[in-house]
Amino acid sequence: MMSKPQIKSQISLERSYGLVALLDAHSETTIRSLWRGLELGAITNSLPSIVCAQPHITLGIFSSVNSQLLARFPVLAADHLPFGVKFSSVGAFPNSNGSTVFLQPIITPKLLTLQQSLQSVLQDAGIALHEFYQTGNWQPHSSLGLGLSRDLAAKALEFSLGLDLPIMGQVQAVGLIEMIRQGAYIISGCELGRWALGSGEHLAPPDCPNPKACLFRSLAKHT
Repeated sequence: MMSKPQIKSQISLERSYGLVALLDAHSETTIRSLWRGLELGAITNSLPSIVCAQPHITLGIFSSVNSQLLARFPVLAADHLPFGVKFSSVGAFPNSNGSTVFLQPIITPKLLTLQQSLQSVLQDAGIALHEFYQTGNWQPHSSLGLGLSRDLAAKALEFSLGLDLPIMGQVQAVGLIEMIRQGAYIISGCELGRWALGSGEHLAPPDCPNPKACLFRSLAKHT
């Protein structure tokens, strides 16, 4: 169920993995509508262009997975009940290689505890967490635009001034995602599995919306 073809890159691509907090259907639909609004305003098409991209809060990024880690994810999910989340503000991560504009949730004890649980299971599995997600560095967010130029980031922030905040939602599951990066940019993503909070039940990931454009599948053909 978790096995995937090994990908060998000849075009300077890098793989990484992430555990993300997944939202309820209503708040996911609301955030997707914001993605569409940005795209229709010619501000960004980065998120809709990432295969299988979905609204989420990233709990951590890491470079590898192993059998011990995979076995712990359902247990991690079962240890946490679904909880409410409130996106109350908009922020940006400025970067000369491309900025990120995002919705920012209020950090609650339940959200923080979920992220700390990921840190614990990664440490037990001997896998390093990316420094941006370590204690004291983590800035929870749900991206609206990625890899934006200075001008586009400014337009995205201006667009965000018209949002009706807060956006209320609920974290209902965690998902393991695999990403392919080219430099600073995520150019493809694929969900490997998701587990319901409170039960640890394995939930079916969404079907790939565009298999012909899936970079994972095209690279696997050359393995």
